[in-house]
Amino acid sequence: MSIAVASTLILLATRRAIEIFPENVKNLWSKWQLRVLVLLSLSLQIILIAFGSRRKCTRAISVSFLVWMAYLTADSFANLSLGNISSTLGDDSPKAETVLLAFWAPFLLLHLGGPDTITAYSTEDNQLWSRHLLGLITQVGATLYIFLTTWSGSALTFLTIPMFVAGTIKYGERTWALRSASSDNFKVPALLSPTQFGIDSISPDAKYLHEAYYLFLMFKHLFTGVILTSDEAEHSFAIINKKSATEAFTAVEIELGFMYDTLYTKGGIVYSPVGLLLRFISFVFSLCSLILFSSIVDKNSFSRIDVIITQLLLVGAISLEVYALFMAIFSDWTMLWLTRMGKPCTSFMFRSISSSRVFSFYNKRWSDNVGQLNLITYCARDNLVKFVEDEPSGYHFMLKTLWVTTWEGVSTDMKDLIFQQLMEKHRRCVESGFDLRVVKDLLSERGDYALRRRNILNELQWCTISTEFERELLLWHIATDLCYYSDLKESGNTNCEASRLLANYMFHIQVSCPLLLPKWIGNNKYIEETYAQVTGFFRSKCFKTDAAEARVLLLREYKPSLHSLQMKTSGLVILDALRLAGGLKALVNELGWSKEQLWEMVCEVWVEILIYGAGQCEWEAHAQQLRWGGELLTHVGLLMAHLGITEQFQGRKVIIKIPERMPGDLAGRSIDDPIFHEFPA
Repeated sequence: MSIAVASTLILLATRRAIEIFPENVKNLWSKWQLRVLVLLSLSLQIILIAFGSRRKCTRAISVSFLVWMAYLTADSFANLSLGNISSTLGDDSPKAETVLLAFWAPFLLLHLGGPDTITAYSTEDNQLWSRHLLGLITQVGATLYIFLTTWSGSALTFLTIPMFVAGTIKYGERTWALRSASSDNFKVPALLSPTQFGIDSISPDAKYLHEAYYLFLMFKHLFTGVILTSDEAEHSFAIINKKSATEAFTAVEIELGFMYDTLYTKGGIVYSPVGLLLRFISFVFSLCSLILFSSIVDKNSFSRIDVIITQLLLVGAISLEVYALFMAIFSDWTMLWLTRMGKPCTSFMFRSISSSRVFSFYNKRWSDNVGQLNLITYCARDNLVKFVEDEPSGYHFMLKTLWVTTWEGVSTDMKDLIFQQLMEKHRRCVESGFDLRVVKDLLSERGDYALRRRNILNELQWCTISTEFERELLLWHIATDLCYYSDLKESGNTNCEASRLLANYMFHIQVSCPLLLPKWIGNNKYIEETYAQVTGFFRSKCFKTDAAEARVLLLREYKPSLHSLQMKTSGLVILDALRLAGGLKALVNELGWSKEQLWEMVCEVWVEILIYGAGQCEWEAHAQQLRWGGELLTHVGLLMAHLGITEQFQGRKVIIKIPERMPGDLAGRSIDDPIFHEFPA
């Protein structure tokens, strides 16, 4: 069903609903419905341009909900307004009023074109570009029909022409942007070396921006599933290797900002030469229409309210264009263009804009926060609102956990811990010559390497690689939480705080964003059953106290029921978590580890789990999260790719010519011998 047909059906349903009201109410609505719809359409455009780009850098539920509602309803109100204008052409309305209503039609095309800050709410919307193309043809045809039907040769009629051109351009831009971001038309340019790309010739204060853009082009290859060569891995590593952890994460932030603009906004269109030309035409035509309407059109022929609405539409169109221009000036795309010009004036503009506070405010690239959800805290709290009693799965559980999910910033220390472990994995890749088997082994590590390094893997293997990942994540989440709130907590210890943050973050991902975890994870039975066990325990104790006491009570008095012991799946998850917590405490109490050593090991385990999750996630799922403030998991996944820790890189083979008689130890060896494995050139 096309948008036009759906809008017509909605309009008919609205009229049928109005029939139940008294006659005076129906007459009032008949007179004002078009004006109300037009003003609502304009209001929704203001909301979208103001908040459409903010969703990439905020976790506020109110912003997400507002953008979602505005995006879903904006097109409907614009289409309803156009349909309403068409239906009034056959009425006995005065000729002057009909011409004015026809002048409103192109503004609705502008609204259907949408603001620059949002073209798609999700990546799936890009796949529907052909539907928007049909809508473009239908609504442009309807507007043209309205224009020709109401032709009067007046000044206002002629002013409709430039607005019609501007509206068609805006609607066409949106369809073009959606098509360009669709999977079948996503353009991936040839990837040059940094030298060929011209990074070395850029001034030092702007080099970071061009390096991030180069990494973005590589990300586009990864996003489309292209297998990159070891040469390209070396190029990206050469960029990342020179940076500190903070600088590396900043480069990824900029890179993800470029990707967000490409997938969800008109960024890929507006900043092209053709896009700039079209934007200039639409702005000039809108400005001329405003000036001419204010100066040459006789407004006495129209009602005062209609003149005010027309002026609001004109001012709104200009204001949206000016605001879009303002946002464009303070974007990374503009900074990239200014520094690429290499002129003294553009360099001065770059330094002036990039150093301003306005730039830092409007160019925030992601929320820099991670979600915090704790199972024991959630089970122990007094749930005042329960949608379904003891229903931990599905939307009901997600709705309830929204009220207890908190957000914490990602500290510099956290970034250092992650970056150090990634560099260590890269070193091991280099030592193996980026052997695919070694890379696969590195990607499969989820805590076992940290335990192996300390010679305790045999003792704790049961809670790492010998169990399912979702079960392991839950075990370490509970055990870390219990240890943190017990006497093992070290105030101010970086590893201790990082372990707690990552434990709560990964549990939040497991509950709220399971698509970011390995694709074989489905409905998590372990969370459901553990939730039921722990919640039942606290209720049996009539427990309503603080978080620390909840852990003490659980450690001291939890005794599983016969029913839970008979469960075949995860009935022993809470028991195994208590066992793991006891084992971690024993490292300090019995083996003489310091608390600092313990938390260093636990933190390494959690970083490995984080890296494992990031490496197993599909790029499409990472791209979806960009519209909700971004995820730390996505940043880690990109850093892994740029360091070559991914199966999307293939090593170069060195062809070794083996003589018929091989001297020394090589005599009698065949080319299939492991000694002749792949080496980097």
